[in-house]
Amino acid sequence: MTIPEIETFLTENKDNDDVKKFVGGFYSSDRLNPFLDSDAGLKIIQARLDKNFNKGLETWKKNNLPGLIESEVTKRNPELSPEQKRLKELELKIKETEAANLRERLTNFASNKLSELKIPVTLASFIVGEDEKKTSENLELLKSQWDGELEKRVNEVFKLNGRKKPGPTDKKTPGTKMNDFIRQSAGR
Repeated sequence: MTIPEIETFLTENKDNDDVKKFVGGFYSSDRLNPFLDSDAGLKIIQARLDKNFNKGLETWKKNNLPGLIESEVTKRNPELSPEQKRLKELELKIKETEAANLRERLTNFASNKLSELKIPVTLASFIVGEDEKKTSENLELLKSQWDGELEKRVNEVFKLNGRKKPGPTDKKTPGTKMNDFIRQSAGR
């Protein structure tokens, strides 16, 4: 008998108990396990193994992962008790109050310095920094800008009107006209 004849015989008699028993012997675990452990067997079955593994992994993720994530988040960030919430709110209010007090103190500091320098005190809120050092730096910058602009305007007026020095007949003290001019330029 040739192989095609054997195949035909097995196909035609597949319901026969003797044929079933004979063919079933080819599929026994004693014969299949060594084949499946070989490279050729792994190539055949690996795709099914991967498919089943991925299906099982997705099912596990769907059923277990949300709970694990929630428990880990809860563990890392436990819910605050009412006392803890109240304490956090109070700490926040204290920080806000301290920040407001610091801002007020720095504004007063800036106002005093501006007053000493004869610069409008209304500019104090613009130069307040995060601390006294930064406020002082801002104040120095404002002073240099203020003095530069004032000097520029004075020179412009002198170029237009000329400069007249007070003489012995002037009743005003020396420099008074200059002071009047500076006040006028500054808008006072």
